[in-house]
Amino acid sequence: MLHQPLITSHLHKAQRGILSEVVFGNPQNGCRSMGVCKVHIGPSPLTGDNSLKASTCSCKKAIAFLRSERPGKLLIHFLNYSLSASKKSKFFPGDRFVVEVAFPLPRALQDALGLGEDQYFIQPGHYPTQNDGLYHTIEVSTNNHRKK
Repeated sequence: MLHQPLITSHLHKAQRGILSEVVFGNPQNGCRSMGVCKVHIGPSPLTGDNSLKASTCSCKKAIAFLRSERPGKLLIHFLNYSLSASKKSKFFPGDRFVVEVAFPLPRALQDALGLGEDQYFIQPGHYPTQNDGLYHTIEVSTNNHRKK
């Protein structure tokens, strides 16, 4: 029982994020390989609205809540139900999420997160994941400089 308030708090924080569809892959490689290729923000797929599922991309994708709690960091809470076993093994090998090249955050997402006018990027790196049973969560580095 002692852990219930922490779990409930975590769930509420995650769900305060921006609900999005994240397409995996390298944007410089036709969404193949590792990283974040695209992010589409929209209403909840849980309410029956299919706007997040309307993407015509045949790429691998998942539903996630994105939020920023502190400067230079972006939390991505991937919903476990949207991650098949093959997606988990390919895009989260060894409990890590690999971003091969910098990914520019879409303007609509930056506005929703309150990041300001500068263009922000998810920086390349190997990011540890945490799986709490509901979410695969990663914290990625962001800033307004593209790194290769």
